[in-house]
Amino acid sequence: MNDYRGKIVIVDGRKMFRCIGQDFFSQKLYLRLPKELEHLDCDQCTEPTFEIGAHRCEIVDEEDIAKSVIDIIMAHEGGAE
Repeated sequence: MNDYRGKIVIVDGRKMFRCIGQDFFSQKLYLRLPKELEHLDCDQCTEPTFEIGAHRCEIVDEEDIAKSVIDIIMAHEGGAE
C-alpha cells in the first residue's frame, strides 16, 4: 500500500483532498474535510477528517495540482480561456 500521508489525493477521479492520516492495516485514509463540512468529522485525527478506502484514491502529482489551482483562479477571476 502506498503512503498517502501528507499528499493530495483525488477520490474517484472527481475531488481532491489532503490525506491527514492512514491506517495501513484496514487500508483506510483520513482526508481533510472542507470547512463547511467539518461537522461530519470522524474524530480519528486532530483535524476534521472523513474516512475512505484507499482503493478509491489516487495520489495527485504536483503538475496536476498546479493545473487545478490555475483553473480555479482563472474561473474565479472570470478569465478562463
